[in-house]
Amino acid sequence: MELTKRESLKDYWSSDPFLEIAIFGKLMSRKRFQQIWWCLHFNNNEVQPQPTGRLFKIQPLLDILVEKSKTVYKPEHQLSLDESVIPWRGRFRIRTINPGNLTKYGLLVRVVTESTSGYIGNLEIYSAEGKKLQETIVSVLGPYLDQNYHVYQDNYYNSVATAEYLLSRKVRICGTFRVNRGLPPDLKEECKRLKRGDTALRRKGDILLQSWRDTHVVNMVSTVHNSSMVHVQRRHGQVKKPLCISEYNIVTCFVTDYAVEIVNWFIEQSTNIGYNYLLHSYGFPQFTNPITKSLNTIFTCLHVLITRELYRSP
Repeated sequence: MELTKRESLKDYWSSDPFLEIAIFGKLMSRKRFQQIWWCLHFNNNEVQPQPTGRLFKIQPLLDILVEKSKTVYKPEHQLSLDESVIPWRGRFRIRTINPGNLTKYGLLVRVVTESTSGYIGNLEIYSAEGKKLQETIVSVLGPYLDQNYHVYQDNYYNSVATAEYLLSRKVRICGTFRVNRGLPPDLKEECKRLKRGDTALRRKGDILLQSWRDTHVVNMVSTVHNSSMVHVQRRHGQVKKPLCISEYNIVTCFVTDYAVEIVNWFIEQSTNIGYNYLLHSYGFPQFTNPITKSLNTIFTCLHVLITRELYRSP
């Protein structure tokens, strides 16, 4: 149905020459399809725990999708931990409202993505069940702990305590930093006197806290970089900035663009992601045409898969 759009469900079974799709009527009647659709459940209500989790109804399906994303591809060593919002304005207990965001209403999803491709390696839907922030970070990064990954994340997730814990689990981080998350008082005072282009820093073992003033003071925490400065080209010339800020901007630039694409093209993107999981599970790991060696489109792969499943011998 996603490949042949119609205005309403009944149009897929229409006999109108302009709308007719013969395959639907041959496979199943519309009433039969609606009966299955209305009765479709992803979990057994009789085994609901008390109190019931807010994602209980879809948890088995969500677990399958997340497990597929973990197993079909191993991301490179640079990851990004960030938030995305699935647009939704309907009634839902876990819907979040953030007037300052581009997408104000929707489901908040914390995602771990590969920084070079945007591939989602793990995700967790925020369900407003009182989970502490550090527990959330450890849960989302769970598949990548003790494997020497580098994770780039914004100031919502960063603190000195988090950096220390993740360092003990062989995960190094880099990202912006809030002054109330462990910034030393003397460094905080020194930041007030910084002039444009100046930097101040403190180091505790492998943990680097570095502040740099541009139009305003940018505070960074990193267990990846040293305190060196690099030249960066801007519109009106070169400027010197800390290495950790330069690399953080490069790594997160793609992820930010990817988040905007999710907002603008959510239906298409989410459909394609779902199809990718499906195709991988049915043996389409490369999506490559064996003759031309070029990438097949998702439409082509789905056409092959659907035809194979519909007409195979019982």
